[in-house]
Amino acid sequence: MNNDPDISFFTRENLRDHLGVSMETIKRWIKLGKIPPPVINFGQGEGWHPEEVRKIRAWYMKTIPRAPYNHKGKRKENND
Repeated sequence: MNNDPDISFFTRENLRDHLGVSMETIKRWIKLGKIPPPVINFGQGEGWHPEEVRKIRAWYMKTIPRAPYNHKGKRKENND
């Protein structure tokens, strides 16, 4: 997942690759109102502007579950 790619307009495919999700996930999120539908940008087709993608990515990063394992595959200890 790229942090800040140099793309001036994100197509569905760009958004899919940027977030590392499937095209079906993108479609489902739009249908459920989780993310805004793409806008029409004449000459570039249908997609999202970078500022909107930053908002979508921030929302997505808050929703994905955090793995309870460290990078070596061992369970993290909760020291709370």
